[in-house]
Amino acid sequence: MNIFQIKTKPEGIDRTREMIGDGKTGRVELGWAETGDLLDASKDDIRDKLATAPFNYTGQSLNTNLGTVNCFVNTIVVGDLGLIVEGDKVHGGILGPYEFKDGYHTRSIEWKFIIYKDDLNQHVRSFVENRTSCTKFKFPFEVSELEQYLNQSPIPFPNKTLQVTVNVDELVQKSLEILSDELQSGDRDRQVSAAVEILRFLRK
Repeated sequence: MNIFQIKTKPEGIDRTREMIGDGKTGRVELGWAETGDLLDASKDDIRDKLATAPFNYTGQSLNTNLGTVNCFVNTIVVGDLGLIVEGDKVHGGILGPYEFKDGYHTRSIEWKFIIYKDDLNQHVRSFVENRTSCTKFKFPFEVSELEQYLNQSPIPFPNKTLQVTVNVDELVQKSLEILSDELQSGDRDRQVSAAVEILRFLRK
């Protein structure tokens, strides 16, 4: 299994939500729609399309764009792992076959996990920050340390927010006890404030 990162803004349009889909299945997308359907196209076929109108790429520009499009169309194979970034989170899933659909080069994806970028190891974190639209992870799959997430479909998103359970009745009782103590104090201002709060509570 190889790992690929795919950006979420083909042709400069943010397609993150469309790619994520329902959170279980979605699709990754690539621009360069003017090439038309590239199913069964070889790398040389793609080069020919990129070297002619409307692209007219030459030299290094041709090589760079060819590498990106060919990566998505031919280098990825069904069963590889795809990663996309959404803010501080990374979605990972199993990639399906190539298809030209709705004006995009696409591949279906079955989402397997969502994790925070900060929870990735340094190799993968640097990899997903690559600005190229589609790139292959240069290290063996084992280096990614992502295997642990692939046996779950899909795992719940890790919530780092502290969860606090509050007994409302108990909280109200303690608050009233505090106000009652204030009523017994010798400070006139404190007594008035406590009385106001108690009356406000009783009117609810």
